[in-house]
Amino acid sequence: MNIFKKFLAVALSLCLMGGAATALTACKEEETPPPPVETQKVDFTVTVKSDGGTPIEGAQFVMYANIDNSKVGDLVTNAEGKATVNVAVGEYDLELDSASLPAMHFPDQYTWTLDITETANTLEVIAEDISPNGSLERPYYFTVNEDNELSAHNVLAVDATVYFELRNLAGSSLFIDNENVKVVYENVTYEYDAQAEVLEVPLAETDTHTRLKFAIVNTSEEVEVTLHAWLQSPTGSQGNPIILEELGVITAEISGADAVYYKWIATGTGTLRVTTESALGDIVVTNNTTNQTTNKRTVGDEEMPDLELEVSEGDEIVIEVNAFGGRDGENYEYDFTLLLGAAA
Repeated sequence: MNIFKKFLAVALSLCLMGGAATALTACKEEETPPPPVETQKVDFTVTVKSDGGTPIEGAQFVMYANIDNSKVGDLVTNAEGKATVNVAVGEYDLELDSASLPAMHFPDQYTWTLDITETANTLEVIAEDISPNGSLERPYYFTVNEDNELSAHNVLAVDATVYFELRNLAGSSLFIDNENVKVVYENVTYEYDAQAEVLEVPLAETDTHTRLKFAIVNTSEEVEVTLHAWLQSPTGSQGNPIILEELGVITAEISGADAVYYKWIATGTGTLRVTTESALGDIVVTNNTTNQTTNKRTVGDEEMPDLELEVSEGDEIVIEVNAFGGRDGENYEYDFTLLLGAAA
């Protein structure tokens, strides 16, 4: 064996025994680690629209990586209703801030778990718009101020039919003083009364939670109408009592089992006396200023003491008159006398 072959044999044996590399470079080349794999990224886009197809700007989302729940970022839709973020393919959680949607807009859901891939990288959110628009399905809602005036979308375009609703107020009537309108309520059409200079719609008496719906029509073919509408309880009702300017003999005209209400502001100090010869009636007198109440009931020919109540000048007095004979549904008259005398 020549010297070169002997050297190779010794070097080979050192490699096999795990010996150190020699000056001969190395027994074999060290393995090179593979290059790092670049994570694939894509643009993810969420689009928000109303159910009518209108883009919704300003809808806010928060995105989290599903693997570790780390926040990826915030998304806010632009004027086209779109928001885009560049993310790695994978699973994410997306949350919509409901407060960022326009009022009366509601989507089917507010959270999503997304498996974003190269081809599955968009989401469309449809928010149902239930805000009033004056249609039969979504009528405007009349609100009532302290003067019982109604406010809503009060401008009617030329030849327009607009639907409204309101909660009933104890059988009030709806009044409108625009001559270019008519109202359809419960399949009955009400028109402007030129002599009374008002349009009146008697509303059904229901509980205060029931909403009454009606259509208001602009009958003009030339001008738009700005409504002036208000509610008023029937004259003689608790909400709209008959104002007594002076005392004396009073005839209450009562329909069915209804009561008739009167209001009198005391013009002096003394004893208010109530007398009646009518049968089957009940009179209740209340001093709203002092919170005192007294009543007088007559049954048949039975004699009942006269009603007396102390009042002072300026006191607000309310008189409620019921006629039991009217419970059969017929109209009924009940006579009584109110007099103010010296204090007892």
